[in-house]
Amino acid sequence: MEQPFQLTLADTGALTYQPNSLQHKFQIPNRIGENEFISNTMNIYDWEKDDLCYADQYLRILESEDNIKPLCRFIEEALVRLLKNDSVQHLNEEILKQTFLDTLILSHFVMGYDAGIWLQAYPNFKLNGKAIDLVISYIKKMLIIEFDNIKMECIKLDETRSDWQKSNEISLSFLKKPEEEILNLKIYDENRPNQNTVREALEWKIEKISNDYLESLKKLNDGNLKCMFIVMRVGFYRLISRKVYCTDK
Repeated sequence: MEQPFQLTLADTGALTYQPNSLQHKFQIPNRIGENEFISNTMNIYDWEKDDLCYADQYLRILESEDNIKPLCRFIEEALVRLLKNDSVQHLNEEILKQTFLDTLILSHFVMGYDAGIWLQAYPNFKLNGKAIDLVISYIKKMLIIEFDNIKMECIKLDETRSDWQKSNEISLSFLKKPEEEILNLKIYDENRPNQNTVREALEWKIEKISNDYLESLKKLNDGNLKCMFIVMRVGFYRLISRKVYCTDK
């Protein structure tokens, strides 16, 4: 099994940022390290350059139109590839965050952008003692992405899930279902006993992050917060996204 992307970053010295600061840049120390880093990560996802051309288009849509949905569709496909290629054993919330980060950084290097100018990505950014899942810093503006996860075993289904393969088949079927049907799925999670559907879990998460640190984020980095999103994974692959906050400035 390939080692997780964030371990690769630490090994190469690529991820160099200081908690509570947006000043440190993502950089790879030398050309050999950069080539190895790109090759290893491309292999994990079985990506070709054409795949990252699409990712680049979706990142531009995110930046210019504040629309994260096309990027989410790309990430769904990446998650499917991870399990198909046995690159990971468990698609938990950390894997979701990691896949977004991989997409941001790989499209950056492979498509030839200057990472210090176009965007910077900061995972687990600390703010007032809380960890923000992902901060994306463009020129004079920031995007925030928070993640959540509805585990497969927490979804109430009529179908019998006797083994992992059956659970995977059901998860794949979620990719073809209308969003409204996914939102109406019934759940039971002992960590959120008052939430009975995916919709209720999503609404609770939106309220929580809005109350916990949205106001502080608006003041961060000279008030350059442009948009804040939540991305919730339902089962192994399906992503539901919402725009929590956005300004037109």
